[in-house]
Amino acid sequence: LFLIINFSFIETFSNPDHISGDLFAAEAFILLIYCLLYYLSQLKDEAEQITRDKDFWVVTGLSIYVVTNFFIFLFYVPMITENPRLANNMWDIHDLAYLILCLFIAKAFSG
Repeated sequence: LFLIINFSFIETFSNPDHISGDLFAAEAFILLIYCLLYYLSQLKDEAEQITRDKDFWVVTGLSIYVVTNFFIFLFYVPMITENPRLANNMWDIHDLAYLILCLFIAKAFSG
């Protein structure tokens, strides 16, 4: 429903100038809710050694990625118009968070 409303009234689907910051922010928000639900389910189940599970490392890496990038995605389009240099520097933070996500996924595969 959000996709239909977003691309029908707010943004164009294939904008060659920049990414859809609202869409990425909504996706990050939904992923954060799913990550929090995972942690709550683990607390409810009273898991003894939660760090031994592979899914814990994937969800933790995804949580770090989503929390770091939510506000970057939310304000990326205004940053591009106001200060492109700042937007470029903020994207370096996104790249670092993505690298951390990949490291946590690698930890899950190796464990």
